[in-house]
Amino acid sequence: MKIGLAPSVILAVCTAAGGYWLGQRHPATQTPATASVTVADGTRSPASAGSSSGQTSPATATEASETHPLGRRSLAEVQERLLALKGGGAFGLSRREERQVLRILADLDGSDVPEMLEFIQKQLPKSLRGGLLIQLLSHWAETDVRGAMAYAKALPSSEDRYYSIASVAGVWAGQDAAAATDWVKQLPKGRLRDQVLGDVVDAIAAKDPGAALELAEKLGGSQRSQHFYSIFSAWADMDLAAAAARAAGLNSREALALAYEAISPAWAQSDPQAAMEWLKSLPEGDGKRKALFMASGPLAAADPKLAAEFANTLPRGQAHAEIVMKVALHWAEADAAAALAWAEKLPEGTARQDALNAVCSRWAEQDPQAVMAYAQTLPQGDQQNSFIEHSAGEWAQRDPAAAQAMIQKLPEGASKDSFVQGLVSGMAQHDPASAASYVATLPEGKAQNSAAASVIGQWTSTDPAAASQWATGFKGEAREQALNAVIQGWADNDPEASARWLSALPNDGAKQTAINTYVGQLAHQFPDYAATVVGGISDESQRHESISMIFRAWKRSDPGAAEQWINTTSLPKEQIRGLLGKGKD
Repeated sequence: MKIGLAPSVILAVCTAAGGYWLGQRHPATQTPATASVTVADGTRSPASAGSSSGQTSPATATEASETHPLGRRSLAEVQERLLALKGGGAFGLSRREERQVLRILADLDGSDVPEMLEFIQKQLPKSLRGGLLIQLLSHWAETDVRGAMAYAKALPSSEDRYYSIASVAGVWAGQDAAAATDWVKQLPKGRLRDQVLGDVVDAIAAKDPGAALELAEKLGGSQRSQHFYSIFSAWADMDLAAAAARAAGLNSREALALAYEAISPAWAQSDPQAAMEWLKSLPEGDGKRKALFMASGPLAAADPKLAAEFANTLPRGQAHAEIVMKVALHWAEADAAAALAWAEKLPEGTARQDALNAVCSRWAEQDPQAVMAYAQTLPQGDQQNSFIEHSAGEWAQRDPAAAQAMIQKLPEGASKDSFVQGLVSGMAQHDPASAASYVATLPEGKAQNSAAASVIGQWTSTDPAAASQWATGFKGEAREQALNAVIQGWADNDPEASARWLSALPNDGAKQTAINTYVGQLAHQFPDYAATVVGGISDESQRHESISMIFRAWKRSDPGAAEQWINTTSLPKEQIRGLLGKGKD
């Protein structure tokens, strides 16, 4: 089993899952354990690692009870709820489903986790397993660090093993920071130590950011920069002044920039006026630019008019443009007319255009007909088309029949095409089948192709089978765009099913485009699935390039499987030997 998540995403899941269970489920100190588990060559697991504080790691859980506490769902009920997950997010679970998983796991007894881990490996699609593995192990570690660590250490995939060990160590650090720190110090330098260090530092920072900073500075590691951001985020939540004072004493420019980036949003939210004065006082450089970027949203939300005045004091550039955009969004929510009047007075340029588009999107949510009326007073061009598209999208969700009737009043041209695009996008959010039926009535051409791709992009998130079947009915350029839209929306969420569908398509130009899209999206996340379709690429040069890309990604997580696979491909033997580092015979 392999985790199909990018490292940054998995780290976020590790921290979130560990923090949830640490703070909500088992706050009490655990009973010491004595059994030892080898985690890596020459190192010991939490069960036997010593601590400078004299504490030891948590004990194993008590024997599993055949009955569940009052109000807690049975294991079978929890499994049934997990089977209902669709996996609507880019990395397997949508945000709504991630929150749902936390609620589901709240009903799971720690002693049931080993059986649940076996269940998700056998019963759930691969795209869902990674995040669930991390969350389940974090839950298990709250009552049985030794058992969770032993399971993590035994995982066959190095990717799974590293992230899982780190997740368990992070939970342990929240329970006994000194013991976890002593344990991480004995790990040999390398990827595993860096991964574990990140979770341990994050867990310590939640309680003692000063100690976490000291640990990060002493141990270093390739992920050091990540530690500074999480440490100062936690510090700012506790004591803004202390965090800012300590940040000013950092010697590294990179560390200083990350610290300011972490502190600025918290300060802007709690005291906008003081935050603006602090931001003005920062020396010019990357740290100030990042601090302004991170503070722009909270400043605009707290007082958009004040934030707009602050933006006027900044030199034109990325920081200025970012604050202008955030001001437009937040001000339009409270007073669209005032926000529009302000945006229209901005100097010509990208910042003004972006601000107008931001105001338009918020205004359309409140009164799409008013936005449409205003758009018709604008000169023809990109700004008018943007207002029209936003209006149509919101209008379609409120009254699709009236929105469709509006089309008859628009002259042929870019403005009408923009309205159609917005209309279809709005309809597809709630009823993609109806949106598809409407798209079928449009005349063939660029507008229909674009509208069809929009529908498919949303439909594949809820019913990929229906969306993919509809997409195959198009011809020519429309077919190419439609099939590609299916793969873009389906491949990450269900690589196995989308690969089967792709392989079954008749071989034409549209299929070739879709295969290349599939391989490009999955080569790094799911190289084994990308390997199943890459042979279908007709262009030999492109096929060989894609095979090489898949191999390089695959060998990082499972070198044995990658080597076995590449020897079965059409790649010339000399290129294979080069990739394997064997040189010529």
